[in-house]
Amino acid sequence: MSGRPTGGVGSLFLIDANNFLYRAYHALPMLTAPDGRPVNAVHGYVRMVQAVRKEFAPQHLLAVFDAAGSKNWRREIYPEYKATRPPVPEDLRPQISLVREATEVLSIPWVEDEQYEADDLIAAYTAKGVEQQLEVVILSSDKDLMQLVRGPDDVREGSVRLWDTMKNRRIGPDEVVAKFGVGPAKLGDLLALAGDSSDNIPGVPGIGPKTATGLLEEYGDLDGILANTAKIKQKKRRERLETHADDARMSRELVALQTDYELPKPIEAIVDKGADRAAMVEFFEPLGMKSTLAGAVTVRGGGSRRVAPRTLAESMTKLEGLEVDKASTQIVEAKHGAQLDEFAAAARAAGHLAFEVELSGDDPLRADPIGVALAIPAIDKPGKLARPPIYLPIGHRSLSDAGTEQWEPGALFERLGPLLRDAELRKYTHALKDQEVVLLRPGIEVMPAGVAVDTMLVSYTLDPARADHGLQGLAKDLGGHLIGNRESIVGKGKKRVGFDQVDVAIAGPWAGERAGLIATLGPHLGAAVREAGEQMVKLYEDIELPLTEVLARLERRGILLDVAELERQAAELGEQIDALRENIEAEAGYAVDPNSPKQLGKLLFEDRGLPAKRKTKTGYSTDAQTLDELALLDPIVKYILDFRSLTKLKGTYLDTLPTLINPDTGRLHTHFHQAVAATGRLSSSEPNLQNIPIRTEQGRRIRRGFIPPEGMTLVTLDYSQIELRVLAHLSKDPNLSKAFHDGADVHRRTAAEVFEVPEAEVTDEQRRVAKAVNFGVIYGQSAFGLARQLGIPQGRAGKYIKAYFKKIPGVANYMTALIDMAKDTGFAETIFGRRRRIPELRRRTAPARAYGERIARNTPIQGSAADILKIAMVEVERLLADKPWARMLLTVHDELIFECETDKVEALVELVKPAMEGAAKLDVPLLVEGGSGPNWEDAKG
Repeated sequence: MSGRPTGGVGSLFLIDANNFLYRAYHALPMLTAPDGRPVNAVHGYVRMVQAVRKEFAPQHLLAVFDAAGSKNWRREIYPEYKATRPPVPEDLRPQISLVREATEVLSIPWVEDEQYEADDLIAAYTAKGVEQQLEVVILSSDKDLMQLVRGPDDVREGSVRLWDTMKNRRIGPDEVVAKFGVGPAKLGDLLALAGDSSDNIPGVPGIGPKTATGLLEEYGDLDGILANTAKIKQKKRRERLETHADDARMSRELVALQTDYELPKPIEAIVDKGADRAAMVEFFEPLGMKSTLAGAVTVRGGGSRRVAPRTLAESMTKLEGLEVDKASTQIVEAKHGAQLDEFAAAARAAGHLAFEVELSGDDPLRADPIGVALAIPAIDKPGKLARPPIYLPIGHRSLSDAGTEQWEPGALFERLGPLLRDAELRKYTHALKDQEVVLLRPGIEVMPAGVAVDTMLVSYTLDPARADHGLQGLAKDLGGHLIGNRESIVGKGKKRVGFDQVDVAIAGPWAGERAGLIATLGPHLGAAVREAGEQMVKLYEDIELPLTEVLARLERRGILLDVAELERQAAELGEQIDALRENIEAEAGYAVDPNSPKQLGKLLFEDRGLPAKRKTKTGYSTDAQTLDELALLDPIVKYILDFRSLTKLKGTYLDTLPTLINPDTGRLHTHFHQAVAATGRLSSSEPNLQNIPIRTEQGRRIRRGFIPPEGMTLVTLDYSQIELRVLAHLSKDPNLSKAFHDGADVHRRTAAEVFEVPEAEVTDEQRRVAKAVNFGVIYGQSAFGLARQLGIPQGRAGKYIKAYFKKIPGVANYMTALIDMAKDTGFAETIFGRRRRIPELRRRTAPARAYGERIARNTPIQGSAADILKIAMVEVERLLADKPWARMLLTVHDELIFECETDKVEALVELVKPAMEGAAKLDVPLLVEGGSGPNWEDAKG
């Protein structure tokens, strides 16, 4: 159960009310009611509680308070318990009773107990929830409650997690280990040793968390440590443990949470029935909390709510009765070819087939096919298979498989070819592009036809904001079926092996289960696309699905690198980096490591006295933003920034690119990711070509290392200002649209409008400002962001933005409408119907909502531009299919890169440019600009 809590039926949410109250008080500025009473903590508390209700709709919801003046049993053991805590702030004290009243008004059940702390009550309810196999979510960030966390990530029932509502962060077993070095079960022992200053728990003097962690790793628990103190070699540590053993035992008792007592209210009595709107109006209006009423979700008493964005799992009917038994998978050896023929005949008779090729490793370009899994869905019985899946082993090398007659790859795919190429046979798979990369390799060359559903791609098309489009997550969310990931059979870390080293007896059922899930989920997801409407069907079938083959072919082709050129640039940058290091040390007066934030912090803020604006847990912040702000104050800062920039260029690109060349092809093959960016944009990795710098000369020079084969030329064709053209189309702003229809320099035209000067008199600086504003508008850039980009005062940047919206009002109105629409519908939409959920618009924190508004602004623009490029790529690949003299190699942002026979460059441009410009019909013309040359940089001109 990774990520966010599931909520809904079968969940128990426990509110650590005092934790909510104090965090709200410290997080929000002071707010007062019309009668002068402080209410900032009440505001924050109610917002957080209502946000939980909206987002998770828990079946059971309980607020747990610390009783005022409680007779805490811990003070009987240790009178100084919590004695060092400061008194309750005066302006918080009256809010405590208001929060209790607010809890009543919101109809949230609540409990307290004079004998026990809220933590003990939460522990008791947690234990009962686990006993009843509920998903238990504790709404708190209290470290004491982290002792209660339990359960594996992939199991919901009986699990216990903390959810930090302010940071939208879950705290599970892995997070506890990451924070403390020990798991939840040993956290109490760690606190008993190290003490807890917030609760005045003594622990053992001189034993800190790191030492405590080491002792627990060696001796198991507190009792084990105290029983073995004589074995501890460090004299002082041994003596402290011997002297303070009783303090450690007492501390352990103090931090232990009590669960063995009768609950004040049974879980069955704490069902969340929602709030009564009339009661809320009566209570909150006198407190001046009308915003609470406006954003409230009420279950009783009427009222209205804005539409919440629906996730893939929420928008689809669950696939009830999903049955895939991996143990039923049949291993079909090469000697049983008749069995494969019989299965193929059954698939053709059914008209449906799911397939997945299993590889030796994660890289489909370099890994070998190790087996093929096939399954047939029972279309008339959703969630069921027509017959058991089969697994065809190819390259398993485990000793236990010595007697297995495996298929020879060429022979198997020759036999499967007619089946996979049969366009009348409706097919299902997962991550189709990766499957196609494998099936296109020499010796196989079987391009599947008739693929109706790529489960990963459908998930992405329907819900691009979903974090996980993997088969494991889809099976769990849509069918309640838990499946092991690849690591469950190949291992991880140092124990990881290739899939080829996994026994057929283990690999076959695992692969068969995956094929079975693809077969059962595929038709279900296909129906979901159709139910989403004609536009969603077109987005999937006309854009995303055909793009997989294009990307697969691009990955297979790769591009040549001029290694000598890259090595020459690396050597030059190495010399510049060394010189910068010398300059830094000369300015500092001593040796300093520019890569060490700690050393830089001391140098800049202690030795040179520069203003330290931010601090991190480990010391002074020396991030890029901090250093940019200091660059004008001290010349050494510019040296450090240049050192970092060049070091990154050298390490990330010049040194790394040659190591990524495929030894079999001699070319660089990037991996395109079609189902990652929520906007619809493509991304790439190994290497990430989208991030090659273009704003600096050194960054642009890296492109000189990308070259064509002998006798060929690199050609680039790039959409000119496509996002601004999309903005003009969507906003219908007459000034912006006219600039594009006139073929004008849009940035110069904008500058003329903003600065109120004739276009012919616009200076280069004014054009630079206008260009930054033009593109900043798309991304919702603030005055602060624009000021930082241009190096100007924030006030001036704000004036530029205001002037822009005043002179180009259509854009301002459109941006406002986008945000309002997204708030009403819960999503942003592109021209072609791609919808992105924006749950951030419903978050309680201003920064989160501001981020949601930026998403609402840029998704329709950036996403539409991405869709246009995808449409163009599919058409261009079709046009070049019978043109052996030119090949499309890469796409980077809005650009396509080709290698072409030198004497055919003009023919290529004449063929491709109209196709790209005609990919979409907008109110303003699309313009494609191109160039050619002996390397990528020269081709870009």
